[in-house]
Amino acid sequence: MPRKPKAAKKSYAPPSFSGLDANKAKAVLETRTVPGDLGAPVILRSISNSKAAPRSKMRSESVLQPLK
Repeated sequence: MPRKPKAAKKSYAPPSFSGLDANKAKAVLETRTVPGDLGAPVILRSISNSKAAPRSKMRSESVLQPLK
């Protein structure tokens, strides 16, 4: 029985993502919510009630502070 030729390997593409701040996430949820989705209103309420600073600000502040 003849061997099948091996398929060429695909080049590796690392996973990628982009960060969203709360306002962008809220806008996306409001425009793309599927009718009947029970989770979207809960997430929107959580975003509205959130008082946490965006991660990028917290990260940059911690990096800029001198070590003691």
